[in-house]
Amino acid sequence: QREAPFLQLSNSIIRNSELSNQALGILVRLLIFPKDWKFSIRGYQKAYPMSGEQKIRTGLEELKEKGYITIKRKREKDGKLSEQELTIFLSEEARAQVRKKASDEKTSDGKASDGKAGDGKASDGIVSDG
Repeated sequence: QREAPFLQLSNSIIRNSELSNQALGILVRLLIFPKDWKFSIRGYQKAYPMSGEQKIRTGLEELKEKGYITIKRKREKDGKLSEQELTIFLSEEARAQVRKKASDEKTSDGKASDGKAGDGKASDGIVSDG
């Protein structure tokens, strides 16, 4: 777990009535993983075995839609897919930019394109994966 014995989180995130309890729980737990943790659904489920894979996927999708996270698949030099990079955005301004970028990346059939931006750091400098 993180070095600090506590997590400080804005009340505006906790009070966001558009965010389900499932998604909020996942967000909070993502924030307490160690800085060097390599994101994966299996890794999350291993740490929190009571969380079913489908619930995790649904919660992550909600967090992506609301602009709280981006998940980008890294590629090796040879082009093979590698680990996933999770970036967390806590400020409203950062989330608005993420939502706008996702909206701009929509294809003509309404599906989001692959390859969302992310550098492995939360908008406040917390490294959540990377």
